[in-house]
Amino acid sequence: MEENVYAAPEVNVVDVVNDGGDYELATRGSRLGALMLEGLITGGIVVVLGLITGLISSLNYDPTDAPGPNAVTALTPLLTLLVMGIFWIINIVLLVKNGQTIGKKIVGIRIARPDDGRKASFGRIFGLRIMIPTIIIYIPIVGFIFALANILFIFGESRQCLHDKIADTVVVKC
Repeated sequence: MEENVYAAPEVNVVDVVNDGGDYELATRGSRLGALMLEGLITGGIVVVLGLITGLISSLNYDPTDAPGPNAVTALTPLLTLLVMGIFWIINIVLLVKNGQTIGKKIVGIRIARPDDGRKASFGRIFGLRIMIPTIIIYIPIVGFIFALANILFIFGESRQCLHDKIADTVVVKC
């Protein structure tokens, strides 16, 4: 039988699930749970600070004042940035120390290298896994497609999102 030189090439492509490392991949649900916890914490911080500054502002309300923001409501964005900054500093310390964010720590998962399950470096996590995808997302049209593909990639056998593939990391159970 003669080979068809016009046929499409055939390649067997297989995701590397565990390349010999002693670890178990995190479930998709635990990864989603960690992300949702971080969103709830972040949203909770903003809501609580908004309620507190709104309450303080209403206690200091004087109907004879000119309309517009008072000192308390004007400080709300700065206070929110300060508290969010503290939240992200805690996340960065956890990433450097354990390869975890607050949500990942609560759920019991961490970011690791796929070859042996050791902790991924901060540069790999922050530079490749966080910054590059963040920059790509801000590109019109391409960013939307990337964000959608990033999420959908988790349904592969290796359970890696696109940002995991870019950084060559996996998320594993602790």
